[in-house]
Amino acid sequence: MHDDSEYRRVELITGRRKRRNWSDEEKIEILAASNEAGANISEVARRFGVSRGLLGIWRKTAGLTAAASRSTSNSFVPVVVENASASPAGEGRPSAGRIEIILDDARAIIEGSVSPSLASAIICALRGRS
Repeated sequence: MHDDSEYRRVELITGRRKRRNWSDEEKIEILAASNEAGANISEVARRFGVSRGLLGIWRKTAGLTAAASRSTSNSFVPVVVENASASPAGEGRPSAGRIEIILDDARAIIEGSVSPSLASAIICALRGRS
């Protein structure tokens, strides 16, 4: 008891604090959702069960800012177009589309139709790896 005769509550927390480990695939999915046009960052964080602050750190690390996600302007990158005759033997017809992205020692191959927000998240993830 204290001088003023009031009891005070004390809470004792034992054990280790458990942290969630997010896989790269989960991070890419969350970043892609947060980078969609008109996305509310707080709502995306709640939907996936990640803190808004951590999502903000991931976005900053991936190069996604509020201004960048609202921007609809395109940016230019160097492109290398390989000769179609240089394709491996056995490929009779061209595929629906293929993009190979190489950033330093990281590589991603995207085949077929992919949403722009997912492709952007993949590129950002590759940047974070290198």
